[in-house]
Amino acid sequence: MSETYYVKTFGGLEITNDNVTVNIVELFGKQLVNLFQVLLFHSEKPVQKDELIDILWPESKNPSSALKFSIFRLRSELNEIDFFKDKEVIVTTRKGYILNP
Repeated sequence: MSETYYVKTFGGLEITNDNVTVNIVELFGKQLVNLFQVLLFHSEKPVQKDELIDILWPESKNPSSALKFSIFRLRSELNEIDFFKDKEVIVTTRKGYILNP
């Protein structure tokens, strides 16, 4: 049985599950919020690593490292939210990342 999550993106970024709402903007730093938003907006298909780098770290000297570290941090932070505990929210594909449907 799959769970239903409601995502509000206007006026902030909130996720609701079982009448519990979490304000992602208040919990995460700007970089993690931006990464999560990109994954949300491309939730139908994996986002390629190069595309994430172009969107989020166009000027970085080591963008691959920044991406890997940010994905690790985002997974860790999402796992701290009660309704995401012990769930694989972000799936790694051969070419990128996608939110677990």
